[in-house]
Amino acid sequence: MPFLTTTRLLFFPPNDFGHYEPEDYKQLCKATPIARDALPEYLFDCRPSRELLPPVLYLGWNMGSEADLTAFLLKYDPELVSLKPTGGLTDDSLFELRYALHERFDISGAMADLLQMSSVWNERGEDVWALTVGGNYAGSCLPDDLIEKIGKEINKDEPSWWLDEDDWYWQPGPETKAGRLAEQGKLLITPYVH
Repeated sequence: MPFLTTTRLLFFPPNDFGHYEPEDYKQLCKATPIARDALPEYLFDCRPSRELLPPVLYLGWNMGSEADLTAFLLKYDPELVSLKPTGGLTDDSLFELRYALHERFDISGAMADLLQMSSVWNERGEDVWALTVGGNYAGSCLPDDLIEKIGKEINKDEPSWWLDEDDWYWQPGPETKAGRLAEQGKLLITPYVH
């Protein structure tokens, strides 16, 4: 008797109902981080005509919570830090780190867009900051030698793949019937989180 084997795609709804529940991201995050060279090829196919588009994933280094990132920045270069009256980092601090790395490694143009501070889910389902060097939707990442230099500069090992905080789920392609229905508000595809 032949076996029918099915492989569950990464980050598909963990239930058998075919849709996401609001807290599913906490279970799906347990599949991260994914090693740099281990991301399945199907997670790179992000054509709008696909029936289902994969979640957004970023290649980068987990910098931790906002408090962790603040501590890192104060140690790395205190001049990059500007705090809100409430004590949190301002958006300027996030941009300043990027710009400092752009300048340090002479990164410009389209490559500069790949180096970002991104909000991602860690493996425990907590929102954290990541210094990212590309993603599955970007279609590319910074060159390997540059990634290695940035990792050394920030004292981090090999980058990993992390789930985006907002687009962590599979969704219909915008050029599909389901995608058009969702755009018209006739089909709910976005799981509510927060």
